Amino acid sequence: MIANAASKDDLKDQKKRFGYGLGANYARNLKQNNLDVDLDMFLQGMKDYLSGESLMSDQEIQSTTKEVGDVVRAQRNAEQEKVAQKNAAEGESFLEANKTKEGVKTLGSGMQYKVVHAGDGPIPTASDKVRVHYKGTFIDGKEFDSSYKRNKPATFNVTGVIKGWTEALQLMKVGSKWQ
Repeated sequence: MIANAASKDDLKDQKKRFGYGLGANYARNLKQNNLDVDLDMFLQGMKDYLSGESLMSDQEIQSTTKEVGDVVRAQRNAEQEKVAQKNAAEGESFLEANKTKEGVKTLGSGMQYKVVHAGDGPIPTASDKVRVHYKGTFIDGKEFDSSYKRNKPATFNVTGVIKGWTEALQLMKVGSKWQ
């Protein structure tokens, strides 16, 4: 490994700054991908390749790099699957509890809503454009989007939004407010 530590003064030299920056970038990627590698072999591989004395052929390097990518993807997929299962279970619990609340209606698709204010205008069709104010929240109530905060309603085609919205919009009278 490196015998002496780098200092901020070393970064004034472009060659040293590039070397340090690239090293830090590789380390950040390893950390972000939760990839445990032998640091001594990592540095040795760099030194050997740059000196023309690599222990691996270019094909072996490429194959190993692909293997690393496969491991990272598998780890990421496993983590995402775990989160997806947790979210699905929490979503199911939320819907079960929510459907028992006063005024909440559940459609055949499973979509739930509550009429806060019933409008008296026409009901949009699939071919219509609508202008709406909305507030999007997660099941914990944390807001992720709001046309109210932008002080500007959104305009879009009834069929140009997520499935639940398309379904709901074709049931709402103009002027309605649903939750």
